[in-house]
Amino acid sequence: FQNVAILREDIHTRIASNKWLERLEAIKEIHELVTQHPNISHDQRIVKAIEAYILRLTDSNSKVNTMAIECFLDLITVLGNKLVQHLHPIFKALTSNLASKNQIIKNKAKESLENILKSIDNTYLVQPLSSVAQYANNLVRPVLLNTLADVSATLLDNKPGVVQKYVLPLIFSLLEHHLNAECSAALQNLCQVVYQHMNNSLFEKASRLSNSQQEKLRKLAS
Repeated sequence: FQNVAILREDIHTRIASNKWLERLEAIKEIHELVTQHPNISHDQRIVKAIEAYILRLTDSNSKVNTMAIECFLDLITVLGNKLVQHLHPIFKALTSNLASKNQIIKNKAKESLENILKSIDNTYLVQPLSSVAQYANNLVRPVLLNTLADVSATLLDNKPGVVQKYVLPLIFSLLEHHLNAECSAALQNLCQVVYQHMNNSLFEKASRLSNSQQEKLRKLAS
């Protein structure tokens, strides 16, 4: 654990350095330590170092940004549920990357979302995903809504309350928005997933919406 102590002492300085090469090397160091010594991922000092790492997922330097998102795929697998407390900033960072003009960064962001679904208890994903999707722009919102649909499908049988608490308010809110075709299709996908499990109780939950919004929901869900 000596390496962990050394990492903790100066990693926050190096990973936030104004020199991009220092930031790049710090990313590589965290990746190497966590992936080659997975047992130390239980140490809270490593988890704390991840807080600094997440900031590099939106680094202004494309080389640092690319390295951070590429290495992050492995960190998701190793750390799994230990990333739960960081999910909101992670999703915000990935949302930014989904809008990137750099195709590598964009693709790695999509892969990261997929890996999060596989590596982290989906119960923890609903709230931060719903929150980020609520305020995302129409360029990246479809990916978030479709991801949320996949997450919801895994939970509606055994933990429907989580979906009803966070996903339904999101759906009802988006019914008020003017969405482009791709967003509308993604919202329809989410509505249909929820309706398949909730049936008409979905419409009962929407009884306080305006008549036009209720009608729109019925069209999307059917």
